[in-house]
Amino acid sequence: MNFKVISRNRQILGEGLSIQRDDSHIFWVDIIGNALTRMDLFSGKQTNVTIFKFPSCTFCDDKNEVFVAHQGGISLMDRDFKSSKKCVEWFDSESGLRCNDGTMDEYGNIWMSTMSVSHEKNCASIWFWNRRSHPKLVVDNLTIPNSIAVDTHRARLYFADSYTNVIYRANYSIRDGSLGSIREFHKSQVGTPDGSTLDKYGNLWNTRWGGGCVLKISPGGIEQLQIMTPVQWPTSCVLSKDEKTLFFTSAAESSESLEGHTFKLSL
Repeated sequence: MNFKVISRNRQILGEGLSIQRDDSHIFWVDIIGNALTRMDLFSGKQTNVTIFKFPSCTFCDDKNEVFVAHQGGISLMDRDFKSSKKCVEWFDSESGLRCNDGTMDEYGNIWMSTMSVSHEKNCASIWFWNRRSHPKLVVDNLTIPNSIAVDTHRARLYFADSYTNVIYRANYSIRDGSLGSIREFHKSQVGTPDGSTLDKYGNLWNTRWGGGCVLKISPGGIEQLQIMTPVQWPTSCVLSKDEKTLFFTSAAESSESLEGHTFKLSL
């Protein structure tokens, strides 16, 4: 496979990839290193800021604005990528919680998870935020929520609890994010599920923490492809607009020089 390292710096826990809808810039975070990176995909220029504690996820909307989830809630970066404006905060910063994985759907709604900084069991939740009102609780009693992806065509939410090693799915209401019954969608013995993204056919691309690969899973839950990566701990992924390129982050869980970098893969 044609892998290319695109990150200038190594991350301790790279995560939270998103790409602007015009494919001009890509964003990722280092949760432990408290860093947010913006990369110009045309020039290769990278800009890093360290203004958030535990930044965990980024979201790009149709205006190419960039939202960042962190321990204090969700903030919007300015155009110069130098300062931010707090958009919403729905949990106490002293609660021992932080944001974790999430996504923005095609309507601009944000689906965001929170979890215990110390990974306490059953303290994690998933929230629906329409960017106008207060975030709404949609799933609770999780431990390490990941793999959040929204298929608007099927009105389906995907999410995982990495602690139980299961990816789930549930139908949802486009109006208010309410979920129907939650069902097991996919379980694999290869690593544990971390970040995911969807392609235009509704296939779920899932990074496998500790498994050293990315799985492509059909809407029916059938594993279609396993792509081995040059790192053991891939963490999040996103596709380019033409779906010919897959980007993914990783964690530096070992001394191997590639661990902790962000990669570009030509499909």
